Amino acid sequence: MVSHRNVGDHDEEWEFINCTTELQEAGIELKEAKGSISLLDIKFTNGVLEIPSLFIKDWTKTIFKNLIAYKQYCPIVTCTYVTDYIIFMYRLINSSKDVELLRRCGIIIHWLGNDVAIHALLTNLAKNVARGGDIEMYG
Repeated sequence: MVSHRNVGDHDEEWEFINCTTELQEAGIELKEAKGSISLLDIKFTNGVLEIPSLFIKDWTKTIFKNLIAYKQYCPIVTCTYVTDYIIFMYRLINSSKDVELLRRCGIIIHWLGNDVAIHALLTNLAKNVARGGDIEMYG
């Protein structure tokens, strides 16, 4: 699905991905990217989407919120790695079922009780991510 958004003074085209259950139904294989040193080492080759493991603990929300806030409110920070990653994961996870699938693949490893909590966490983090100076919901 392609979505066109007016961001600031220019149009940007965003190509959104489907959630993990839809990707799996379409024949896309989800795998943990072993040996990755960065959460951004995401690869899609020959129908296989490889994503590094994300370890989620009780302090993960605080760290990501602080990194997002720093990026958004510090004018000298121009890279969008953290916000792009959060939006990518948010797009992959439409429900706790998607979290369960990513957990079974070794892509999400968490200690927060249940998959519903992880879905809520990523939804909350993605809720107010700014792009191009404007704050908008990516939902």
